[in-house]
Amino acid sequence: FGQRTCSGGENQGALCEMDGQCPGSSCTSLNSFRVLGASSFTHFSVGMEHYLIVANFWDGRETNVESALFQIVGASGDFNATGNETTFFDGVRFVQAVPTQGAKAWRFFSFGGYHWLAGANFD
Repeated sequence: FGQRTCSGGENQGALCEMDGQCPGSSCTSLNSFRVLGASSFTHFSVGMEHYLIVANFWDGRETNVESALFQIVGASGDFNATGNETTFFDGVRFVQAVPTQGAKAWRFFSFGGYHWLAGANFD
């Protein structure tokens, strides 16, 4: 990506250029996120919060890998159905690693007032 974000603290996920912009943490390359052998990316929102979940298929050796959920910090605007981004944001914050086996896709849906993510695994 060539971009960097604050790895923690009050500015976690904010775009940065140097450690001094990240009190209590460091300015880390987005390339350090574990997005390896990704087969798909899925954007979804809950209220005004935007998220991106990555379906990691494999790491080059095996398909038993973790997929990653990120929050898009400070998102404004919309993502259209073709996946083209028409939004501006302040950064990306890692939320959770999800154990998967050859993940192919994620689908977000709401039912009965609850929000769900369903993952399709290859293995």
